[in-house]
Amino acid sequence: MTETIPSVEEAASDISEKVTILQKMTPTLINAGMKILWAVIIFFIARYIIKWVLKIFDKATNRHQLDKGMAGFLHSFLNVALYVLVVFIICGQLGVNTASIVTLLGSAALAIGLSLQGSLSNFAGSLIILLTHPFRLNDYIILPDGKEGYVRDIGLVYTMLETFNGEIISIPNGTLANTTITNVTVKPVRKLVISVGVSYDADMGKARKILQKAFEEDSRVMKDYPVSSYVDKLDSSAVVVAAYGWLKNDDYYQTKWDLTEKIKNELDKNEISIPYDQLDVHMIQ
Repeated sequence: MTETIPSVEEAASDISEKVTILQKMTPTLINAGMKILWAVIIFFIARYIIKWVLKIFDKATNRHQLDKGMAGFLHSFLNVALYVLVVFIICGQLGVNTASIVTLLGSAALAIGLSLQGSLSNFAGSLIILLTHPFRLNDYIILPDGKEGYVRDIGLVYTMLETFNGEIISIPNGTLANTTITNVTVKPVRKLVISVGVSYDADMGKARKILQKAFEEDSRVMKDYPVSSYVDKLDSSAVVVAAYGWLKNDDYYQTKWDLTEKIKNELDKNEISIPYDQLDVHMIQ
């Protein structure tokens, strides 16, 4: 089988056709290249402007002493909004119909919203938290389920708590916005109450004096606030005696641990027993 070698005229004609096609495409290619070049230039200029705007925004929030959690949220939101605006400008520069993009984004947002209802509720919860301020960064909060710790970050979806053990707990903001929160550091002082059950045979007055003396002798208990002891309640197996005093927030837990140990030792020295749960059984003949 032999190959047919094109003639010189045919080769020249083929080259001429390709050159003609290339000449016709050249303006289009140049136009597309210029659009892409301008899009790249716009992106880098916009990136610089966005950094500059965010820097000014951060200085303004610091000057007006805006809450750090709210400032961080607004910073992130402004950053995303500006970049979305830049994308629309670049799409317009490239000749893309922005109206169709808006329609597509609306449809996508609706679909994503339906599939991420929980995340959207958490986002709404973060807005409620940042606007109402039930707690702020570095506050110590306690939740009804027993979780507690220092607030280290208030994000768009989760709030991070750091426990005394150094553990980080992530809690959905939607949950926090719809639950009862105890903020124990919103005020500079905190009331410490220590309760202990003593035997029904014990001297109540003596037990109360031991608790009150322990509070009065501790230098961390604030002297400008009242210290008092009392009989709290009568349980089935013990009489609950309690005392209270006021402390600075930073001294709370260490003072609580120290006073609890001291009270136990003083009760033992005075032969006042802390009874176990007990049940009296009466046999009727």
